[in-house]
Amino acid sequence: MVIDTFCYGPVEQENARSLDLYTSPKANENTPLVIFIHGGAWRTEDKSDYKTLAMDCLSLSLLEKDETVSKIQHPSHLQDVQEAIEFLINTPPTNTYDPKQIYLVGHSAGAHIAMMLLLGYQVPVKGVLGVSGIYDIPLLLNTFPSYLDFIHQAFGDSDYYQASPVSLQTSSSAKVIIAHSQQDSLIDNQQAEVMTHHLKSLNINVLLDMNLEDWMAVEEEFYVRYYSGHKGKYGHEFLEFEFRSDGLCRYANNSNYRKDSLIKKEMYVSPAVIEELKRIIKESQVMKEDDSQWPEKNIVGSQEIEVRLGNEHISFEVK
Repeated sequence: MVIDTFCYGPVEQENARSLDLYTSPKANENTPLVIFIHGGAWRTEDKSDYKTLAMDCLSLSLLEKDETVSKIQHPSHLQDVQEAIEFLINTPPTNTYDPKQIYLVGHSAGAHIAMMLLLGYQVPVKGVLGVSGIYDIPLLLNTFPSYLDFIHQAFGDSDYYQASPVSLQTSSSAKVIIAHSQQDSLIDNQQAEVMTHHLKSLNINVLLDMNLEDWMAVEEEFYVRYYSGHKGKYGHEFLEFEFRSDGLCRYANNSNYRKDSLIKKEMYVSPAVIEELKRIIKESQVMKEDDSQWPEKNIVGSQEIEVRLGNEHISFEVK
């Protein structure tokens, strides 16, 4: 396997405007190219996070496109990925793929970008696979009002419907697969269903697959337990923190781990805030979840856990 990094435009910051090309030893000028656009609410994660995925999927030449930069807004995300695709089609950096056989795969926010490029920019691709994608932003906010934070950061004051793939009316000859997992708690089924219905209305060849299991993430979620009571007949009382790879942070009071949780706060935060919060929690004698071990001592009383970075502020009162 060969991994090459190519720049397709002026590099304004480290790791920006670059792509990683994973090439099978058997690849040649007739090999299809798969471009993977990762998710992360248009602002987090890095293409290098998906190296394992690329290596596992390497029966074709696979390219990973990094599309998330926290300070840029719509439509810059689309234009950035479009430039990368044009670079790969018009000036192929290697002879290990066929520029006429390009497929887009997008996850979450990456699926939104892939579908916008197909319908709004008419990128010449053979097919698109959207996994747990965001296709109707107003519908998403109606279901998950707390998502407004990262939506506004990514789209500013844009018309959210016009920035959604379901608003676009251009047809395409590309084949499309819309895939969704019933276990995905961050994006509901409606997104996949409305996008499929819209594509069919445009006479686009589309397949809906709602039978995926589990969900896609860069790494396992980070769970910690903050013990505030004592071990006894009815178990432990503790505060549970959850950090998802896309920037979602939750905490809940709980007496039975992952059962009957009472969610107290839920928000999207930057990776820097999550890392700082993890550090503070660990220093506060919070241990990473491990069902095989109990803490040697419990923490009693109350404590304020607070993180302030720039305009972001998280505060947890643990009692």
